Amino acid sequence: MHRLSIKRKAIGLGLILLSIGTACSTETVPWQDLFDGKTLSGWVQRGGQAIYKVEDGAIVGITVPNTPNSFLCTEKTFGDFILELDFKVDPQLNSGVQIRSHSLPEYQDGRVHGYQVEIDPSDRAWTGGIYDEARRGWLVDLKDNEEARQAFKQNEWNHFRIEAVGESIQTWLNGVPAASLKDSMTPSGFIALQVHATQSEQPMEVRWKNIRIQDLDQLGAGAQSADPFMGDWQGKTSDGSKTLVAQVIALGGGKYAARLLPEFDRRCEPLALMEGVESGGKLALKAGAWWGKIEEGRFTGGNKGDESLNFEMQRVERLSPTLGALPPEGAVVLFDGSSLDEWERIGGFPWILNLGRQLGGEQRVAYLRSRVGSPRQQKAILEIGSDDGVKVWLGETLIHANNVARGVTPGEDKVSIELKEGWNVLLLKITQGGGDWGVCARLVPAPGQTLEGIRIAAGGAPQDEPSRGQPLGETQGYLMSWEVAGPYSKPGVEAGRLFDEVFPPEQR
Repeated sequence: MHRLSIKRKAIGLGLILLSIGTACSTETVPWQDLFDGKTLSGWVQRGGQAIYKVEDGAIVGITVPNTPNSFLCTEKTFGDFILELDFKVDPQLNSGVQIRSHSLPEYQDGRVHGYQVEIDPSDRAWTGGIYDEARRGWLVDLKDNEEARQAFKQNEWNHFRIEAVGESIQTWLNGVPAASLKDSMTPSGFIALQVHATQSEQPMEVRWKNIRIQDLDQLGAGAQSADPFMGDWQGKTSDGSKTLVAQVIALGGGKYAARLLPEFDRRCEPLALMEGVESGGKLALKAGAWWGKIEEGRFTGGNKGDESLNFEMQRVERLSPTLGALPPEGAVVLFDGSSLDEWERIGGFPWILNLGRQLGGEQRVAYLRSRVGSPRQQKAILEIGSDDGVKVWLGETLIHANNVARGVTPGEDKVSIELKEGWNVLLLKITQGGGDWGVCARLVPAPGQTLEGIRIAAGGAPQDEPSRGQPLGETQGYLMSWEVAGPYSKPGVEAGRLFDEVFPPEQR
């Protein structure tokens, strides 16, 4: 268990204002069942058309051929949490548990994306690794963690423990540490159960049960309700002549400290720094002549040498002192609440070509052609993400083929290529089974190499000079100039077989 506590020395250093509300053990946060064992209440399906049902107290995900990855998602979102669940998967089926994930209309038309804790029953055995679904690919694999790879139990129930706290994500498989990641790309989102896409006509199943969570966000916004003493207090002296405030923190082991002040949000010496120990639901505090007691939601106290300083306070929840304030004179306002002027949208992978929007349909293929201009012979890596399968030709040579059903993950396939001086014609063939489809391609330097003077232009073999194209550096290496041909299809022939059918663009 994580214990989030305040070091006692912070009081004397004036750091107490930064620490209020974080000193609460996870033991104070109750476990919540995300699955009631009977219904799919609280869950919503996104992505593909896999079947989800409840059977024998478990959620069962059943594959449907030629549909994209499917996700059963929680309606609620979570930031910091501890998640535990049991799962059992068909040896031939890949799956995973999404955490801190999203489905946004502006991102690939709502495609589910985010961190995935892998379920991998293959010989690779990377169950418990961390994959970034529909974004960056593998973040933490298990190739160097043999103990975790051996922990997976084929054809049996397995147990996941997943802790996401701040930038840290850690996973355990059957009690064995599997993956540890520090990453801040997505601080919160829904949890989802994945059924991976497949072309197999034979149904395969993955099951999940005993799904429960500790919502550690309660350690922040909910900490005051979890701890009857910790937080901000405000009141007056007994004669009503003076305002007094206090800030109370937990030191651990039932010990607390209280900082007594004339007011909040002003730098000043505290009137007293009291300490005490909880006993029987009450907290008694003291420091020299000062004393205090917190009981049944009231903070009373005083000074034995001056009865006029006796006080009574109630706990308060305070907003930021700058909330609603106007910016100072000369400040640069980045967002005024009414306009997105002066902002430039980044991210969201605008370089993915959405073929579903352009060509629509199912069980078909399309071809994309672009020209890569190079001032000299140089080596590069072509990174490709495709939905579904992809073939690549450089000039007259087939350099890559991957007949697969999947969604677009930028850089999932990597191909070493050698560019000649002048124009190099790049031809891609993309297959489409069902759902949305698309592609992205990027050129990056080969290891130990640089990539200089590259320009991109759409179309076939040109007569003009490479200097006429778009500089590759303007698009971070992504190829965004394409000539598209298609769609092509044959009655009764599905995408996996269309992969090897020859259509006019490749009849050269």
